Amino acid sequence: MSDSVRLRTEGPAVVQQTPGRNSPCPCGSGRKYKHCCANRTRTPAPGAAFDARARLGDALLAQGDFQAAAACYREVIAMRPIAAAGADHANLGIALRELDDRDGSLAAFERAVAIDPHSARAHFNLGSARLEFGRFGEAVASLREALRLNPTLALAHTVCGMALAAGGDRESGVASLRRGAVPGTSDVQLLAILGAKLRSLGLHDAALDSYRRVLELEPDNLAARHFVDALGGSTPDHVAEQYVRQLSDAHAETFDRNLVTELRYAVPRELVGDLTAAGGTGPPWDILDLGCGTGLVGAELAPHARSLVGADLSPKMIERARARNCYTRFECADLVTALHGNPPQAFDVITAADVFVYVGRLDAVVSAARRALRTQGLFAFSTEAAEDASTAARAAAPRGAAAAGYVLCTSGRYAHTESYLRELAARNHFEIALLRKMRIRFEHRRPIMGWLAVWRAPALSQAL
Repeated sequence: MSDSVRLRTEGPAVVQQTPGRNSPCPCGSGRKYKHCCANRTRTPAPGAAFDARARLGDALLAQGDFQAAAACYREVIAMRPIAAAGADHANLGIALRELDDRDGSLAAFERAVAIDPHSARAHFNLGSARLEFGRFGEAVASLREALRLNPTLALAHTVCGMALAAGGDRESGVASLRRGAVPGTSDVQLLAILGAKLRSLGLHDAALDSYRRVLELEPDNLAARHFVDALGGSTPDHVAEQYVRQLSDAHAETFDRNLVTELRYAVPRELVGDLTAAGGTGPPWDILDLGCGTGLVGAELAPHARSLVGADLSPKMIERARARNCYTRFECADLVTALHGNPPQAFDVITAADVFVYVGRLDAVVSAARRALRTQGLFAFSTEAAEDASTAARAAAPRGAAAAGYVLCTSGRYAHTESYLRELAARNHFEIALLRKMRIRFEHRRPIMGWLAVWRAPALSQAL
């Protein structure tokens, strides 16, 4: 869960009395104090030494090297006086949670609270971990204690609202969110926030309940309708175009940073590399970049282009792409309209990178792409791989959805099967020059696998 608060103290978090001899040892060994640290003399390293080691752990945690970070924090815990190690246990808990060590993570957060029971942030971290691990009642208790200690900790109101809703009390959950929200935030906005946060934790039933309530209050809410479909087991042929436009416009300013830096999106360079290796008519090419977005693919294609047309539903995405100065012209249109808006056999190459996550049934797009390509032209695209979508992501899909060749995952994105892609290629007289599986990006620090495809359009007489 990304809402964790990392703790770091400059000195002892709290000066505690020595534990009773029969009390659990605060070092976390699980042994009684009299059989553990009471019988050994700690010789703490100089403060600068373990502070430096703790800062290294913080840096490794920020870089995503959780194993190394956990090792650093364990070393610091062994060196630092017990009563001053609360922050180190808390940070160890964050690292272990990222490593999916639930028991170790909860134990570390619990030790942080035991060492510093007056720390609101320690209680918050324990509560957020308990929520993520499905212990909703205990999560609410921890978060309420955090708020008792620090009523201004706004994020605790939000996470407490999530725990309440996950436990079945949606009304109290919304009320808790409201206390931590910007004044004037509407019930619809609060419910949408609640749905999104619960969905990100995999709490799909509670998220679905929130989105359904949004639709009761605002029947035309496109985002809520989309996620009711995704979480409720409906698989429409495609996402509503107006929703895609709204989503793209809203994220245009931060799109590159989020996709490339945070999600480590790898498709553009890989796709263009596969194109140049696929054979067919060599560059320079006349290219149509479908769903061009901010121009990430266009920037890679430009050195190989005679002309480069970008097509996208989002005016704000097109503005960002135009600033790259690598496109010949733009078309603000959906995929099929952009393809049919050009003469037959107008392009040597058509690309669609990370576009088909918004389209389930690809028949019309593939047929239109075949019409728009010249002989020996190349159609290069990516999809998410339905075969690798997690069980949780596909749980809401109706029986038979994957058999149709695509599934709307609980992420709100479509994934496609290899067999469906091969069938489409054959039906539309494409030769498969390449179809390979690759990691296309990360989500919640886990890889999302997808298909990278390059299809060639032979002369129809050859294809038949």
